[in-house]
This record gives sequence, C-alpha cells and structure tokens, in this order.
Amino acid sequence: MFGNNENKRALSNSNLSDKARRMLDSALKVDETSASHAYDVVFNLQQKYFDVVFNVPTSFALDSKLNDEIQKILIGGFYPLLLVYANSAPEFVETHSQDFSTARALRYHFRIGQFHRLQFDSLSQPKMQGSKIHLMDGFDFDLYESSGMVALSGQSGNGKTALLCYLLASILNSKPDAIVKIIDPKLDYSLFNFAQKRHLDYVSPAGNMNDYMNDVQSVLAGAIDEIHRRQRKVLETGKLPEKPYIIALDEAMAIAASITETKVIKQYQSLITQVTLMGRSARVFLFTSAQTFDANSVMNSSSRDQMAFKVVLSSNPSANDCRYLFKDFDPSTVVVNRDGFEKGLGLASTQPANRVVPFMAPYIKNLGA
Repeated sequence: MFGNNENKRALSNSNLSDKARRMLDSALKVDETSASHAYDVVFNLQQKYFDVVFNVPTSFALDSKLNDEIQKILIGGFYPLLLVYANSAPEFVETHSQDFSTARALRYHFRIGQFHRLQFDSLSQPKMQGSKIHLMDGFDFDLYESSGMVALSGQSGNGKTALLCYLLASILNSKPDAIVKIIDPKLDYSLFNFAQKRHLDYVSPAGNMNDYMNDVQSVLAGAIDEIHRRQRKVLETGKLPEKPYIIALDEAMAIAASITETKVIKQYQSLITQVTLMGRSARVFLFTSAQTFDANSVMNSSSRDQMAFKVVLSSNPSANDCRYLFKDFDPSTVVVNRDGFEKGLGLASTQPANRVVPFMAPYIKNLGA
C-alpha cells in the first residue's frame, strides 16, 4: 500500500507509538510530556487502535477538550499513513494495569492508509456484494444489516443526485426485481433519464402543486401500506422479503418549501417519519437528499437517528454544514482527502460504527449510461 521503505518501517507498534509521543509532546497544550511520564501511547496494529495512557495525577483534566486536542494533532500528523477516526466524545478504556496511576486510557481507532474513490465508466457497472453497497475502496454500506435509510446533504452542484443514482444503480444491477419509486421536485435531467431507462415510477411536478403534493403523499403512504403488508407476511412465514422497496426522495426541502399549509407539512413529515421508523423490518427504505435538513419540515430527530448512511457533501465541510446530520461533530478534526476531482467530497458515516470519515463519492464517467 505504501510505496517507500520509510513508510513500511513506520508500520510497527513501537515506531508508531514513538511518532505519536513526539507529535503530542510538541503540540499538546499541557505542561507535561511523555518524557516526564505524564502519558504514554500504545499502538495495537492488529486490532487497529491505540491508547493514550495517562499517569494520574496529572496537571490537566482528562476531558473532552483533551480528547479533541489529541485527535486533531494525530489525525493530521498521521495523514496519509493512517486514517485516525475522530471520536465524537472521549472513549475511556481500562488498561488492566495493576497500578492505579495508569489504569485508564483514551482510545482511538484507525485504518492503515486512506479511503480512495471508486471509478466506473457507466451506471451499468456498480453492483452490490451480498447486501453491501461499495462506497469507497474499503468502505461499504450494508443495506440489510443496517436500517437501510439514507440521507444526503450538500449544496447544489456537489454531487448529491449523482450519488443517489449510484446507490440506486448498485441495487438495481444486483437486484433487478427491486422496487424503486423516485420523487423529484426539481425535474433533474439525469435523474429523469435514470428513471426512464430503468422503467421506474417517477413523480415530478406537472403544473398544479396541490396535485403534485397529493402524488408525493400517495407514494409515501403507499410505502407505509407496503410495510404493513410485508410485516404481516413476515409473521406468517417467518422470512424477511428479499426484494427491497425504495423511495428515492430528491431535494426533500424543495418539496417542503412549496407547501404553505402547516397541516400539509405535518402530514408530509409524519409520512417520512413512519417510513423511517418502521421500514427496516420490512426492507422498505427511504433514500433522501436535500441541500439542508431541519427538524420542522422534513426530517425530525427520530428519523435522523434512523439514517444508516449519512453524507455531507462539501469540499470544505463547516460546522454549519454538519449541524443536523452530524450533530455536535467538529469537522475540523477530519482531513478530507483530495484526488483532483472536487465533486463528491465531504463526510460520511454508516451504521453500526457511525464513525464520521472523509468521503469521496464514486466517480461515474458517463452518468447517462
């Protein structure tokens, strides 16, 4: 994976521990160092984690601020040799030391090397492996082993629709009997073309917005009816359905913005909530995208927590970009990898780990194919 001898030599527990100690000694804003035995760093390459072990008492607090400082130093310091995952909160572990002074540590997880972007000539190529959708080299989304729900956010032009098409193509190329219904308020050509070529149900405005909202609500209500039908079937047979049923809702906020009646907005949000909370058991999934999400018009916190694959597309993600899908997450702790193609960059997480990682959406050379 690494091209030079120096990087190969660096991949040993002792060498990595030494590098981490040097980085922390130089940059950590505390009065003590590893040389004064205030802390030590212990790597475990086999299990892909390292512990920062503290020698208590210390002159500094073992808290969230310290956790954030450590990971900011080491995430950037180990790039690109290691991808150190950012902890949203301190992960304290026992060291099983017989000495109380060194009985606890802060743990951080990593992978060797960085994730890399997948590339395809056309949307006819990507396929699932079992129930897994490949997202990056070494990073997958398991449709059946998670809730299966998807939320994509990012400003227009960052690649949300292309990523949505990729996800749907991966499923349809592997499970051609999958049921996919697309709701598209902005009449995106690539999404329309995708639906037409695959003979998918495609709901878009055709004049009267009240009629369109009725169509949208009808699709969502139909998904809830399908959930109930499948759940009854599961009770009768004891088997989960193999055929996924997917509602692809593009630019969900654009739909909400067109609704003027509070009652209708609540009905719209209620339908989305029901699909996201009940769909997993029946393999009925909601894939939704929006430039931004909020709790009042599209996705409440209960629905957000059900999202198995969450993405914020931005080449320079800010705290404001992350404020809803990745609540309380500091994007400055993540190094977004670059490969010369600026679209499809950002942050992502998948269940069950829910670790926020740098994301590079698959590149499709010809989206119309």
